[in-house]
Amino acid sequence: MSIETNPPLNGKWDAGGSEWISTKDRLPESGINVLTYGEYDFVIAYRDPIYEIWEPTWGDRETGTPYLTDNNVTHWQPLLAPPITK
Repeated sequence: MSIETNPPLNGKWDAGGSEWISTKDRLPESGINVLTYGEYDFVIAYRDPIYEIWEPTWGDRETGTPYLTDNNVTHWQPLLAPPITK
């Protein structure tokens, strides 16, 4: 079984933990899962390439998924690579 991952930012994974990037400074590429921080604490989400909004990677709005906006997501960082499995 293979595990697909998102490409690392700038071609590198930062195993020591990436620094947080302010959404005021830069937004992630559309469609790439990132760790976000803001009003709802930590949420894995991506920027929708069509509507240019934040979309959580789980749940739906009817069941209480956080509604993420540019106003309540303040920072983001790339996800770390998953562990290597054999």
